[in-house]
Amino acid sequence: MNNNIKSSFTKTLLAVSIASASSATLASSFQLIEQSASGQGSAYAGAAALGEDSSTVYFNPAAMTRLSGSQIVVAGHVISPNATFTNNGSTDALGTALPGPNSATGDPAFVPNFYYTTELPNEIYVGVGVNVPFGLATDYDNGWVGRYHALKSEIASVNINPSIAWKATDKVSVGFGISIQYLELELTNNIDSYGACINLAANSQGAFSGADCVNAGLTGLGVASQDSKVKLDGDSLEFGWNAGILYDVNDETRIGVAYRSAIKHEVSGHAAYSLDPRLQPFAKAVSDGSGFNVLQTTPLNATAELPESFSFSVVSEVAPKWTALFDWTWTGWSSLDVITIIQAGGIPGQEPTL
Repeated sequence: MNNNIKSSFTKTLLAVSIASASSATLASSFQLIEQSASGQGSAYAGAAALGEDSSTVYFNPAAMTRLSGSQIVVAGHVISPNATFTNNGSTDALGTALPGPNSATGDPAFVPNFYYTTELPNEIYVGVGVNVPFGLATDYDNGWVGRYHALKSEIASVNINPSIAWKATDKVSVGFGISIQYLELELTNNIDSYGACINLAANSQGAFSGADCVNAGLTGLGVASQDSKVKLDGDSLEFGWNAGILYDVNDETRIGVAYRSAIKHEVSGHAAYSLDPRLQPFAKAVSDGSGFNVLQTTPLNATAELPESFSFSVVSEVAPKWTALFDWTWTGWSSLDVITIIQAGGIPGQEPTL
């Protein structure tokens, strides 16, 4: 058997199962800025310097020094995205038109957050935040034209962020926090059973042919009633940190600088295949003959690094009842340039990447 060809087939199936599902997450829409009810009113401008309530644990822990006593802040945000795909002539790799209707996705999602801060002796302040810094979900109709790229796709994180701050001088405060972050993902798509069978036949060392696929009842490309399905799911628990400085220029103006580290997640889970009964014996034959897992349910590992960020904020009370807010935030999205998927039993050194 030609292992290079077979490997390419395995890599393609795994990559297709996550490519379209994850492409939207590899942009700023994946990062949820909705982390504070009070901040939403000002579009989170100046967030690293405001220090209005306990949500500053997330934006800049140093600004906890502006809060007296103890505070609890609980909020929730309803996010309702809407995306519609209109097919204008989609084709497969061979140029064949893909059948199936258009589809839309946009189910509402509830994003909660909780923060607590308290003032201790000796200009020390402590707090904790629980929030959802990253997340995205889409759910397309089962028979839609893009079903071989994505059906249900959901990625969500939960971040627990204990923090401490110290008012070092009348003008300077510093803060530091630890992030305990849980990441969970689920990605599904359909598989064209006829196309998969033809590919298997080409790599079966003559054990069967494309005609055998047809004789088994797999009648052609893009037939929704004979689709198979793959589901990738997994989770990870990792750690990161954040830090910040708050500088009071004068009674009216202050500057905040905040940094949040990248967090590298080593996701463990499974690639679960639900094959059309007519495809199953062909996939098993190639797997048994090659010693590699082809369209078989197996454990998988994935590496994904959620990006670091740096914020610079200025808050200035320019007149009675008027405050100017400035914010500049950089996010290192290049850390998500490649996600490597390793399926147990796959060919070493030829893991699929996204």
